[in-house]
Formats: sequence, C-alpha cells, structure tokens
Amino acid sequence: MVFSRKLRDTAGHIVRLVEQHGSDIWWTYPIEELLPESVLKQAGSSASAQEFVPGRDVLDIWFDSGTSWVHVLEDAQQRADVYMEGKDQLGGWFQSSLLTSVACRNKAPYRNVVVHGFTLSEKGEKMSKSAGNVVDPDVVINGGKDKVKEPAYGADVLRWWVAESNVFTEVMIGPTVLNSAREDINKVTEAYKNYEFGKVIRLLEALVTRDLSSFYFSIIKDRLYCEEERDPKRRSCQTALAEALDIVVRSFAPILPHLAEEVFQYLPYKKEGDSVFRTGWFVPNSVWKKPGLVEAVEATCSMRDLFLGAIPGKNTAEYELSVVIEPGLLFEILEEESYQVIVQKTTKERCPRCRKYTAESALAPCPRCLEVIAGKWSQ
Repeated sequence: MVFSRKLRDTAGHIVRLVEQHGSDIWWTYPIEELLPESVLKQAGSSASAQEFVPGRDVLDIWFDSGTSWVHVLEDAQQRADVYMEGKDQLGGWFQSSLLTSVACRNKAPYRNVVVHGFTLSEKGEKMSKSAGNVVDPDVVINGGKDKVKEPAYGADVLRWWVAESNVFTEVMIGPTVLNSAREDINKVTEAYKNYEFGKVIRLLEALVTRDLSSFYFSIIKDRLYCEEERDPKRRSCQTALAEALDIVVRSFAPILPHLAEEVFQYLPYKKEGDSVFRTGWFVPNSVWKKPGLVEAVEATCSMRDLFLGAIPGKNTAEYELSVVIEPGLLFEILEEESYQVIVQKTTKERCPRCRKYTAESALAPCPRCLEVIAGKWSQ
C-alpha cells in the first residue's frame, strides 16, 4: 500500500498493473511505475516521487479471516452456533478466531466447533487436478457430457452421500410403531444436535427398512385393504402411517430438501404451512408412550417367531395358530408365564377377496368380507 490520502488514482492504477503483469510488480517495479501519471505530475519530479515508499508489510491472512466474526455477528456480544472447517484449520482459522475474539471480548466467537475430514478418491488418494481424480459435484448433480458414463444423480443423492459418510473422518402395531418412531425422533434430534449426520441416516434407514417396511407394512395390509373404509382398525393404521410419514419426511428434510418438499406438497391430507420447512421440528406426542406396550408387542412377536419357525418356507396363510394359556394370563405373557403354540393346517378355504384362508367355500368371500361388501351396498 502507498500511504497517502491524496493518491486517489493509485489503487486503480495498481489493480490494472496486477491484472496485466501479476502481483510481483509490487516488489519489482520502481516507484515511478507503481504510481499513476497524475500522481507523478503532482510530485513534480522523479526525486519527489522517491519520497513515496511501497509498504512491505503483509496483513496475516489468519488475522484477516480470524476477525471475520466482527462483520458476521451483528451483536458485539453474540456468538455463532457453530464454526465448521477442515481439520487443517485447528492451527489456522479456528485458532485465530478464538484468539482475536477472546482478546477483544473475553469470549470465544463460537459455541461449537465441527472439524471434518477431506474427500479422497475411491483409492484413498488426495484429489488433485494433476492426478485427474477430482470428482466434480456439478457433474454428480447434473451429469457429465456422456450421460451413460456420468449420469445425473441430483442434489439430494449427493447430500445423502455426504450425510451418510462419517464427516469426522476421511470419507409394528399402530401404537407400537408410533412409540418406536418416538424413540427414533429423540435419537435423530440428538444426532442432528451433535452434527452426526451419518447417524441420522443410519437411524432413518433402520426405521424405514426394519420397523416400517419389514414389519409394520406387512402386518397392516389386511386391515388397510380389506376392512370397511371407516372401521377403527383401518383408520388407526392410516393414522399411524400418516404420523410415520410426517416423522420420516421432516427427519430427512435437512439432508434431502428437494425430495422432502416434493413429498410434502403431495400429501393427500391437510397440512400445516405451505412448505415442509415452515412446519418446524417435530415434537414427540406423549400419548405414543404407553407403559407396557413395548413388552406386550415383544411377547406377541415372540409368538409370531415361534409360529414362523414351525413352518419354515411355507405359506403362513395356509396354517392356523392356537395359543394354549391359562385364563386371564393372555396379557401377562410379558411376565414369562408358560404357554403353548399349536400350529396346524387350516381347514378353511381361501377367500377370493382378502386371500386369507377364512372362507367356508372357495367360491364365496369369507364372513368378514361379506359383511364389508354388504355394508357398501347398503350405503
């Protein structure tokens, strides 16, 4: 920097020189070339120009970036929720920000520090243009020139991959499913608070694939598809499904914003707000937590496992299950009372409507389905 208040044209002149010849001009050009002609005329002579001396001091970039909190934080006493940077900044930006803020305000500029690793090639090598192993995020999102070799995956897929990675290293029955979801809500919320995005992904994958798809969806098909439209058994599972969908969509919204918003806009029922990002974070309903519910369902699932184990690889619909237990103990199974499970081939026929072996004749619906059909005709 040339220190003079009168040198209004100097900055623009030096910028043009740097654009044409590079920054080395500051160290190699004589002062007569660093100063614009208008300033030289004011100086009057070459000897007068020599009175101007180019500054040789360099502002430490870590001091420059380390004081960014002065501009970013509006209130002098305010602190950022989190500073996030690579592990190489432990002795750089993190430290300079801490030192400058403590020196000026006696407090750190941040409440939390998140240190992440770096993206490496699939061989574990550092990415570099010279090595030709750089993965361009724009190509991942929009695809490359050859869409067959480099298809477009979209932003949400890339965000999912990032969240699923460990950023800190180199890279059932209605009430039951709700109670399980309630526990998952708390775990997901806690994971987000700790910036453990990979854990969020794992929790959501377990909820969707294990609790919902593998278990809950399989046991509600009959009442969802075959019970009378307004039957409480059918309505209860619809309510559970709506609550589960709300939980899943809001949970992955920070990671998959486009998909979450698309699902939200197509919800078939009334929703609060015009966007999933205006609905706020969810709060688990205390009604979902019922004492003894988990234990009771676990006992029922234990019976189910015994039944499935007795007929491996066979069609479960073709068999009947009888539970032999002392009167009054049905809901005390969780206390490890003894009971017997009897499995035998069914004597009923397959219902053409619900496909369960509960009909007296293969040519007519079962009593339950007849009642549902008759109810529709009477409406």
